[in-house]
Amino acid sequence: MNKAQVKLELNELITIDNAVYHVAEHPALPGVPYIQRGARGFVIQLKSPGPERYALKYFKLKYRVPDLVSIGKALRQYADLPGLRAAYRTVFTTQTHPELIRRYPALEYGVLMPWLPGTTWFDVITRRVPLSALESLQLAQTAARVLAALEARGLAHCDIAGANVMVDRANQRVELVDIEEMYGATLPRPVEFPAGQDGYQHKRSAIKGQWSAVGDRFGAAVLI
Repeated sequence: MNKAQVKLELNELITIDNAVYHVAEHPALPGVPYIQRGARGFVIQLKSPGPERYALKYFKLKYRVPDLVSIGKALRQYADLPGLRAAYRTVFTTQTHPELIRRYPALEYGVLMPWLPGTTWFDVITRRVPLSALESLQLAQTAARVLAALEARGLAHCDIAGANVMVDRANQRVELVDIEEMYGATLPRPVEFPAGQDGYQHKRSAIKGQWSAVGDRFGAAVLI
């Protein structure tokens, strides 16, 4: 059993809470499973029997901590806020999903959540996707509303950057991902304070981190 990684093949079946999913194919790589690698973990796209797709996320050993259970519960109360669909999540533990973790030990404290449509803002920039002035303005306004709604409730993503912002251009929606280290009165302190990412990082946050109620302000200003 591999406690560091979840090795899933294309179309492999995986049962979670009596529902059967299978591993989706990467849209740009025929024959290859759809797996995305992040700074703290990995995300695998799963297809359900219906039209919905889901994200199966598991964390690198350093970040695979019991606090992810309380973080998941706390995030659920904010899942109806604009931009926080990723807060609809199920967290796996040896108590709640013993068979799943016995088969895939690396899924301990992993999560199942909706797969968010669209692409990251990072990809929009690096691929030089053409945007009209009106579309740019609409996306900026949407992002501003999402982040303002968080701050009004004493919340902050704390790592606003192109890779953590999903843009659904068809529906003019903005969603936030990698939300496990959000700041909030009921949210546990993360293993490491987010320090920001290149291009979105204030010089002070690189030293002491930016886990606070105003932790989005600099990155959000750059993004908008």
